[in-house]
Amino acid sequence: MPQQISQRAFTLIEMMIAIGLGMLVIYTAIAGFRVASQSVTLANRLSLENSLIRAGFQEAHHQMDFWTNLDDPDDATRQRLRGTVTMGTGGGVGEKLNDIGFSPTVGFPFAPMSSIFPANQPMKSGMPVVDSAVPRFSNPLGTPWAPVLPLDGSAPTPANWNLTADSDVGFDPTYAWAPHDPRTWYRGNVIEKERGDDWDSYIGVPVWFGRYGIFTNTDEGSGMAFRAFNPKPHHSDPDSARYQAGYSTTSMKPHRWYGRQILGLSRALGFYGMCDYLPSHTIYSVYTSYAGGRTSPGGIPKYFLPDKGFLIGTGMHEIHGLGLHGLTHAQSFGVCNPANRTVSDTDLVNEHFRYWESDYSTYWNTGNATALQDFMRVTLSLDTLMKKSPIHWPVLSVGVAHYIKSAKFANVARVRWTNPLTGAESELSFTGVGTTLRGARMQRKPGGGWAGWDNRSGSMNDSHLDTP
Repeated sequence: MPQQISQRAFTLIEMMIAIGLGMLVIYTAIAGFRVASQSVTLANRLSLENSLIRAGFQEAHHQMDFWTNLDDPDDATRQRLRGTVTMGTGGGVGEKLNDIGFSPTVGFPFAPMSSIFPANQPMKSGMPVVDSAVPRFSNPLGTPWAPVLPLDGSAPTPANWNLTADSDVGFDPTYAWAPHDPRTWYRGNVIEKERGDDWDSYIGVPVWFGRYGIFTNTDEGSGMAFRAFNPKPHHSDPDSARYQAGYSTTSMKPHRWYGRQILGLSRALGFYGMCDYLPSHTIYSVYTSYAGGRTSPGGIPKYFLPDKGFLIGTGMHEIHGLGLHGLTHAQSFGVCNPANRTVSDTDLVNEHFRYWESDYSTYWNTGNATALQDFMRVTLSLDTLMKKSPIHWPVLSVGVAHYIKSAKFANVARVRWTNPLTGAESELSFTGVGTTLRGARMQRKPGGGWAGWDNRSGSMNDSHLDTP
C-alpha cells in the first residue's frame, strides 16, 4: 500500500485571516499616503494663499505711498482724476461758485494746478493780478520756503510783505504756510451766523459784531459790496424811525490771499484736497462781496454756509467758521475712486464736493447704515491683484481708501481673497501711514510718468502737478 506523507499548509480559515490582515495593512498604508498627500496639498495651498496675502499687504502699502490705485502715472487710462469739469449753475458746486462770480469749472484731486488754479491769473472777472508774483521763491530743489520777516525795519517787514504778497493769486508750491506770516492769519468772525437775509427786528439783519468783510475778502476796491442795514434806535420805535446804516469802501485793501487760497484750493481739488493742502489750524470760512440771496448779510458765500450734503452739515449747522475737526467730527471727506464702476463726470465731481455721513449721523439721518456703505463703496474700490492666474489659485483683491474723519487723515486698506474650492471669502482690513495727496501729486509729471527728485546741490527737479 502506498504510504501517506503528511505536508504542512494553510487552512482555509488561516488563509482568510491572512488575506484580511494583509488588506488592512494595505488599506492603512494607502490611507496614510492619502492623508500625507492631502496634507502636502493643503500645505502648498496655504503657502500659496499666505504668499498672495503678503503680496496683497505689500501692494496695499504701495498704494498708500504712491496712490497708484487712484492715478497711475504709467497708464493714461487710469488718470481720470486729473481732469476738470465745467459744472452747471443750476445747483451744487457750480451754482455756489457762480453766485459769487467765480468760474463753475472745478478739478479732481489730481488735476494739474496750472490748469485749474494757475499762477497770476484772475479767479473771477475784474480781479486784479498786477501785483501777483507766484512763485515767490526760486528754489531748484522745490522745497517750500517760509518768508523771512525781520522786525528791525529791513525789507521785507511784515507790513510791506503783506502789502505785496497778499495780492498773490494761484497756488505757490515754493511757499510754506508760516505762522509768522500775516497772510495766513484768519481775520473773520468765527461766530458769525446766517440768520437769513430777510430776518428783521429792531436792529435789522443781525451782523452784531460788525462787517468783517472789510478786513478779509476775496474782492477789493470797487468790486466790494456790503449790505445796508435799517435798524431802529429803540425796539419800541415805529418802523418810520428806522435809518440806513450803510458802508462805503475805502482805499484800504482787505486781506485777500487767505480767502482766495481756501476757495481756490477747494475748487481745484475738492474738499478732501483742500483739507490736505491747508494747515491743520485753518478756519474754513471766506468773505466775498455781499450778494442778496447768494451770501449771508455779512458776505459769507453759500459755499461756506451750512447746506445738507455740501461742506458743513450734521451737528455743526449753527456754526460757520469751523476748523477741520468741526467739519469732520460727524462726517467725512474722501477721494472717490472711479475705477471698476460707471460714474459720470458730474456725479464724480459731486462725490468730491460733499460730506459723507460716517458717524452716529449715519443712522440718525438715514435710519440705517446705507450712507456709510455708500461712502466705502465710492472710496474703497477693490481691484484684482493678478489679472491672470491658474484657476486653482485664490483670487485676491486689494483696495485703499483715503478720507478724513475727526480731523484725522485715514488710509484704510482692505485685502480680500476667495477660496477656489469652496468660494468662501476672507478679508483683512488695516490702516497704515502713507504719503499725503500733496506728496502724491509731487511724485507725478503733468503729462504722465514719475517726476524725478534730486537733493544734490544745483540739481533741477522735474515739473510736477503743483508746478505753477
